Amino acid sequence: MKIRIPTFKGIVPIADSRLLEPEMATEAVNCRFERGNLEPYKDNTNFNANIRANTKSLFLYNNFWFSWANDVDAILSPTIDDTFDSVIWTGDHRYAQIGYNTTVTGNTTPPNASYRLGSPAPPFPLTITSISSNDQDESDTENDETRFYLFTAVTEAGEEGAPSPVSNEVTILNPDTAVVNISIPSWSTNYHNVKNIRIYRSATTLENSAFFLVAELPISATTYADSAPSPQSVTLSTIDFDVPPADMKGLTMMPNGIAVGFIGKTLCFSEPYLPYAWPVKYRQTTEHNIVGIAVTGNSVIVGTEGNPYIFSGVSPDNISSIKLEEKQSCESKRSMVDMGDYVIYASPDGLVAAGASGTQLITEQIIRYDQWQAKYKPSTIHASHFEGKYIGFYDNSAGFIFDPQTQTLVDLDFYAQAAHNDLKQDRLYLVINDNLESWSTNHTDRDYRWKKRFELNDKTLPACARIETDDIANVQFKLYVDGVLQMDISPPDETFWLPPLRGQYFEIELTGSAVVRGLIFANDKRALNYGE
Repeated sequence: MKIRIPTFKGIVPIADSRLLEPEMATEAVNCRFERGNLEPYKDNTNFNANIRANTKSLFLYNNFWFSWANDVDAILSPTIDDTFDSVIWTGDHRYAQIGYNTTVTGNTTPPNASYRLGSPAPPFPLTITSISSNDQDESDTENDETRFYLFTAVTEAGEEGAPSPVSNEVTILNPDTAVVNISIPSWSTNYHNVKNIRIYRSATTLENSAFFLVAELPISATTYADSAPSPQSVTLSTIDFDVPPADMKGLTMMPNGIAVGFIGKTLCFSEPYLPYAWPVKYRQTTEHNIVGIAVTGNSVIVGTEGNPYIFSGVSPDNISSIKLEEKQSCESKRSMVDMGDYVIYASPDGLVAAGASGTQLITEQIIRYDQWQAKYKPSTIHASHFEGKYIGFYDNSAGFIFDPQTQTLVDLDFYAQAAHNDLKQDRLYLVINDNLESWSTNHTDRDYRWKKRFELNDKTLPACARIETDDIANVQFKLYVDGVLQMDISPPDETFWLPPLRGQYFEIELTGSAVVRGLIFANDKRALNYGE
């Protein structure tokens, strides 16, 4: 008998252990296989960062770590020339929040001092209290004007929202001398950091029916006297700049500066490069409640409680939607991960890849429904993309790595509460037991475990074994026969004898941190040759 394992791979739980290729494991924990060897990951590096207890979400902002105990999605504002370096997030409050670089990092566990995103439309109209110096110009009766007024709110960052209701009609008999006295309604509680208001008036002619800017005033202003014979050239352009809906979540960014979020069955899009403006006219709906979203290319992949959808386009007023045929619902919002050309999310049956070319249950040949549900608890999965792999954590207990290239799974023996992939540093940051750590960046190795089963059918075990490695001191070898531990040596010799036992099957287990290039069993030590 001669058994040769020239390369190593992860687990494929769906297959009976009798049918596995020699390189496929029945257990693989903390293993990496990019080069075909059995290799360890490095230990994590601990960072002395202040984060909240029970952190669930993590975001790096200007070298400050933001942490939340809730499921939060954060983005940097795409607004051009944003001197406030604004950061926006959903999930920590009922309303989407925005923070500025001047105040958001003010405590030991930021974010701090945030405001509701957007600038709300004033609920009440301006009141015209009187008109003075409005005597009829007898020499020119054709210059009479019919005016309407409205106003908008403007935040400290210059974000202007939708307008108030229109005022009552005003007739101006002499535009050159008339003074329109306006009462400005008091502002309610200022959750949006509104600093100013802008007053507009209509200029209805045969050529133009727009509203033109008259004045910008501080929010404390209660009156204004409009005596301008002709308004400025600036016109109202925020007529439908609605604030995002309450309870919106899943905030993420499309190309061309379009922010995206969702609530219920509704997918919401912002104005390009204006993440505070969310026109109702851009909203689209799905048949089932939305669970999570992720962006790939010019598309938003939408995981729902039913079929997935793909929404594509380069501008929010021209987004098309397709209901994908793959009947794979999304089990966990936090499982949706942008992998580059496609998105992966956890469905009841396994991991699903969705993109412009369609959807596919990519773990169909790897793990069965009952195995997936029992072990990985898909409704609890949260995941990240790092170095081409899907790294997930589940059930507050452990993790796994799915490699789309090799189509295998590897288990992790620890649980991370939260994760953040920092592209600038090319690091995956994890929160483990409320400590911030950098994945696999330490100089020490993390111990792995690789286990494999072979059928004997009541035959005698091979007589000897050889482990091909340059670091035999960091390998532990265990041998099980019919489930009973029969041999445990650490470290073994590079070649060693096995006990003369018979059984239905035997299992071998390698643990340690050495790089192992191969493993071979034979009935004679002279046959322990990798070249044959």
